[in-house]
Amino acid sequence: MNTHTYSLHILREGRHPVGEPVDLSLRGPLQRGVEALHWRSFLAGNRLVPEPVRALPRWSPLGEPVVDAILLEAGDISVSLSANRLFAQAARRESTRLVEAELLEKGVSYGFVITARPASDMPGPPVFHLDDYPLCDECGESAGVVADAGHAAPHDFPVRVSRVVLDDAIRMAEQSGDDETGGVLFGRLLKDSESGGPMLVVTHLCPAAGGHGDGTSFTFTPETWSLAQDMLSERSAGEIMIGSYHSHPDFCKDCEPERQKICAMRRPFFSDDDVRLHESVFPAAYSVGLLASNNGSGIELSLWGWRDGFIARRSYLTND
Repeated sequence: MNTHTYSLHILREGRHPVGEPVDLSLRGPLQRGVEALHWRSFLAGNRLVPEPVRALPRWSPLGEPVVDAILLEAGDISVSLSANRLFAQAARRESTRLVEAELLEKGVSYGFVITARPASDMPGPPVFHLDDYPLCDECGESAGVVADAGHAAPHDFPVRVSRVVLDDAIRMAEQSGDDETGGVLFGRLLKDSESGGPMLVVTHLCPAAGGHGDGTSFTFTPETWSLAQDMLSERSAGEIMIGSYHSHPDFCKDCEPERQKICAMRRPFFSDDDVRLHESVFPAAYSVGLLASNNGSGIELSLWGWRDGFIARRSYLTND
């Protein structure tokens, strides 16, 4: 149940409002919120998010009606999502429109606030049922060398990536050269023998048959998923599709040397298109994405997955 409607206010430097408030759709943000509940429920070993789900504003220190976060509650599970993060994309779109309408000067920094007002008879957020989650009672050891330890978070469940998968990811990125390449990750969900919670083992990287890449993107096609499903059946290893793989070439190779040292495009990142693929094809709480980035001196691997409704870089275990 939604108790409030929300509005976006663009502010110039000095917190002066620009234009009129924009009414916000909660469909996307609440989808993220339910994904966060989904993720927390998965960590707790539950197969569904209790109904109903309630969405409530958490007021900013500035006071009502300014919103600091949206709180979602389902049974005894709750999650608080930053309003600034949830609505940053909407703020960027509105600021662009204001620049085009000459109400906001190009290049001038801006801020934004979210406000809420009571509403009645608002539809509630969608609820994910996890009845079909392939949770397994088989235990596995969450042991191995920790990679990307700086991206660990307290609530992340352990993910162990086979050395073969990592080697294949590097090899495919090197062979694709200046074009992106991609694939589908297979794996198994187990029970962590130490904590009793879920753990994921990434066992195989299946090249994306039917997919095609260029210097800035990789496109998966219906054929990719169909042939990957056929491969799963042929392997008969109790695996499931648990995510995607893609590579980034060296986007900065033609830049000036000084620029290359500071360019953010040389660091691993999930683009908006990468996020949309993950949201639409791999929304399950256990799903991960493997990225191979050419940083100019070699291939850097990074693993990405769900964390409180957003895609985040995370640590993982290897066999090394």
